[in-house]
Amino acid sequence: MGLPHLPEPLRSKLGYRFDQPRWDEITEREIEAFLPLLDDKAGQRILCTIRMNSSTELALRVLRNEPINDTDVAANLTATARNRVLTAPTTEREYYLLGEIMNKQHALLRDLYALSLPRIEAMCAAAMSAGAYGAKLSGAGMGGSIIALVKNEEMGRRVVDACNSAGAKNGWTSAVGEGARVQEQSGLA
Repeated sequence: MGLPHLPEPLRSKLGYRFDQPRWDEITEREIEAFLPLLDDKAGQRILCTIRMNSSTELALRVLRNEPINDTDVAANLTATARNRVLTAPTTEREYYLLGEIMNKQHALLRDLYALSLPRIEAMCAAAMSAGAYGAKLSGAGMGGSIIALVKNEEMGRRVVDACNSAGAKNGWTSAVGEGARVQEQSGLA
C-alpha cells in the first residue's frame, strides 16, 4: 500500500487492514505487476487467496446448479484436471469438478501457503487412490485433517481405511445434511 504508483482502484480494493481486502473483486492480472515488489511469502499468500477465492466461487456455482462453461473451468483447473472432468461420466461430472477444485485448493495451500506435511500428502494420495473425487487439507489450526469427496458410504469407508493405512489416526464418513434452516421457537417466555 506504500507504493506511490499503485492505482487507486486497486488500492481501494486492497484496503489498509487485514480484514479490508475485497478478494472477490481483485484479479490476478490486476495485481501481478506488483507482486514482485513484495517478499516471496507475501506474494504467494496473495496469489493463494485470489486463486482460492476464484475456485471457491466456481464450486459455489456448481453447488447452486448454475451453468458452468469451459472458460470457467479452464481458468481454474490445470489441463489434466480439466481432462478428468470432461472425460468423466456425464452423471458424475459435477462431482469430478468439485473434486478437482478440492485438489486445486489443496495444492494452493501446500504450494503457496506451505501448510501441508508429508503425512497429509500421503493421506490425500491414499484418498484419491481409493476412489475419492478430490481431497484437501482441512481444519482449524492450519490443517492436520483432510476432507475427501466420495460417491457413497461404501467408497467413504474404503477412503477412510486407505487414509488410516497412510497414517491417519481416525476417520469417518458423513452424508450431506439438509443444510441451514430456520426453526421457530415456541413456548419461551
